[in-house]
Amino acid sequence: MTSAGERQHYALALIKSLFGHLPDNFHIGLLYDIGCQLEQSCRKWGFLKSFLPHISFAISVFHASGFGLSDGEGCEHFWSSIKGLIPSLHVSGYHQCLFVIDFQVCHLDMKSLTGLGQWLFHCWNHCQEKKAAANRGLRRCGVDIPTLQAEWVAQKSLANYEAKLEVLEKDLLHGVADMTSLNIQIAECHQKVKCFKEALQNQRATLGINGHSNLASIQKSAYLQLLMHALAIKKCIRDCLCQ
Repeated sequence: MTSAGERQHYALALIKSLFGHLPDNFHIGLLYDIGCQLEQSCRKWGFLKSFLPHISFAISVFHASGFGLSDGEGCEHFWSSIKGLIPSLHVSGYHQCLFVIDFQVCHLDMKSLTGLGQWLFHCWNHCQEKKAAANRGLRRCGVDIPTLQAEWVAQKSLANYEAKLEVLEKDLLHGVADMTSLNIQIAECHQKVKCFKEALQNQRATLGINGHSNLASIQKSAYLQLLMHALAIKKCIRDCLCQ
């Protein structure tokens, strides 16, 4: 970097460099506070044309969650952990700066790894508490929790694949280098959308009129949101432990 500020060419260079280290079939989620402007520039001027079908742009809003359970603030967290080096590195040579930063990164990696078990244990207990509270609230509302979970998962999955399909179809209109890969992804999305629509129809058919009305009435319930977030965190922790 040669100047201050969030210059767009820095972001473009970073994204291009990232894709140079990824397999051709990778799809990434790009969380950026001005991601809408960056995507518009790419589509208008042809920047990153060969990579656009493999990118989903998103915007972080006041540190809200972005993709998965990330708030998109990883770089800020890292910067906070090394800011104590600033005074001494101001008067250090180039190679000494690189050595100190590399050494500090290794130290932070080891520190994070050492505390990983305790962090997972804390998150697991917190998740269980929130899940129990959500379940109690939903039972007071007379909700069939397993049916509700299945309905919620199917709805979210359907919405995600419909959004992805919309992006892929836009890419098809603009034209991409690898049309074969794009058509395969579109066909897979169509199949997933069809499957989840059928699953939702089957689930709603088993609920009946009263069950469906009850489910629709609590779609925006705070208890429901709490339960779904707890289940998502629980799944993430379980996946980490399995790895």
